[in-house]
Amino acid sequence: HAMSDRGTVDWKGRPEGGGRFAIWLIRGIARHGGRTLARLCLYPITPYFTLVRGPEREASRTYLSRALGRKAGPWDVLRHVHTFAATILDRVFLLGGRIDAFDVEVRGLDALHHALDQGRGLLLFGSHLGSFEVLRVLARRRPEYTIRVVLDKGQSPVMTQLLDELNPEIAAGVIDAGQDGPSIVMAIHQACSEGALVA
Repeated sequence: HAMSDRGTVDWKGRPEGGGRFAIWLIRGIARHGGRTLARLCLYPITPYFTLVRGPEREASRTYLSRALGRKAGPWDVLRHVHTFAATILDRVFLLGGRIDAFDVEVRGLDALHHALDQGRGLLLFGSHLGSFEVLRVLARRRPEYTIRVVLDKGQSPVMTQLLDELNPEIAAGVIDAGQDGPSIVMAIHQACSEGALVA
């Protein structure tokens, strides 16, 4: 595995968790059985993943110990992995058009609306604490906005393909962060020049 300068395993060097069938199965349960049933499936999946994926478990423990200001225990790590898994699962519903199943509160839109209404592009920076698919709430309120998401499609190819199948229109607008730096910058510049919100 790729190693960072601190001697820990680089997350980009880690293989995708779960096989194609496992990911397809949970997606199918989510789409046909609903969100409640799918979330119940996360209770056996979370401890299994936490047990078999040592580098991820240790990375979580290290991060949480720094974030919490105390030594993170097994329960903290389980909750962390469960939250990450639940966020990924929610993407199935968000991409499938089930945004009404979520209670989304949006704040601070005035400055964003002002910039976009002037036809200027806008960069919106986020993290893996949530999901850019929630931006569909914004797109529903202002359908004239174009939203382009920058993400590395090669990082989780099976998951990306299965999620892309749920919403090919959104998939077509993704700017692939796996390409070389100048190409990413040019794609972002093009999107901003067209007045898009680039996340």
